[in-house]
Amino acid sequence: MSSTEEETVNFQLVSTYVPLLLLLMRSIFLLTAAHLGAAFLEAHGAFVVALVGLVYFDAHAFRNNKLNQACGFLCPVALCVIQARVARYSMDCDATYMQVALWTVDMLWAVSCTSYVAIVCYKGYFVVRVMYAALVWAAFAIVHALAECAPLDFHHQVIRTILYYITCTLFFYVKCSATHVDRASYQFAVLHVFVHVFFVQHYVLLGSVVAVGGVFGAAYYVKISGGYPRPANKLYVATAYPAGSPGEAEAGDLMRELRAAQRGAETA
Repeated sequence: MSSTEEETVNFQLVSTYVPLLLLLMRSIFLLTAAHLGAAFLEAHGAFVVALVGLVYFDAHAFRNNKLNQACGFLCPVALCVIQARVARYSMDCDATYMQVALWTVDMLWAVSCTSYVAIVCYKGYFVVRVMYAALVWAAFAIVHALAECAPLDFHHQVIRTILYYITCTLFFYVKCSATHVDRASYQFAVLHVFVHVFFVQHYVLLGSVVAVGGVFGAAYYVKISGGYPRPANKLYVATAYPAGSPGEAEAGDLMRELRAAQRGAETA
């Protein structure tokens, strides 16, 4: 059930970061287990079954946590591990058309995801339905997997995993300023809009992370700087100027002048 009410998040509380820390610990454990288990499970089928089993039981254990649901539990990490394991079997790695396709898809994937985040933050709406955008990004992922030849090593997998969960957590908690955006669609977008972090080329990833960091920083600054606007209504007049004070009469005169000006504009 979607809601338009924005949840208050206090970034000064340690409890705010506990779900993120648990996600990072579990994801790094999964990467380590997959890296060590790859030496014992040479068959691709056995390796995939073991990996899917770990992800499934982890998702079942944390099924009630909203942040875990929005980030897709450990499924993106499992996709990264599987893609890195099968990338070395790609064909025509040095072909020019393969490199052009790889860089083109990665650029389109990263730019579209970053633009999607920026539009949600500053415009407050989804430029297209999240499902349609996710289908396009899934097509980008398939083309990338077919064209990619250099699998990520363990260290790069860890770095990208940390970046993924940090960006997802920021997007999930900040929720920018889009208070009227459907909450279910927003939570569904958290997972899909950052999956490219696991796959795109290093330089494309760097540009995407810097751009997204700028968007989050600007959105958070706008949010905290305008967090307590002065309400121009009768409640503010009543609380700011006690009854019988000279300020109350002056404020009343200003309000009457404002209403008179509004009526004059309407009749003009």
